Amino acid sequence: MDLAVLSGEALPHALRALFGVMASNGVVTEAERRFLEVIGELHGSRVDVSTLAPIAGAEVARVIEDPHQRKRVVQLALIAAMVEG
Repeated sequence: MDLAVLSGEALPHALRALFGVMASNGVVTEAERRFLEVIGELHGSRVDVSTLAPIAGAEVARVIEDPHQRKRVVQLALIAAMVEG
């Protein structure tokens, strides 16, 4: 399975989308922060979670046009929603 499919331009937008999923309940836990860091590491990037802010879905769709990358963001969002059960 190819885990690192997001381009350099897509990665920050994808991370912000995942952050938005995690922050939707008002708190981002340490496990959720670590999940975001690992996604960054898999893509060869360091992530400072404290700098992330939620992003509108339309903005993510504008930047991430490749169908495979879009699918991966949705898959990661599903996992992000389940990190803390």
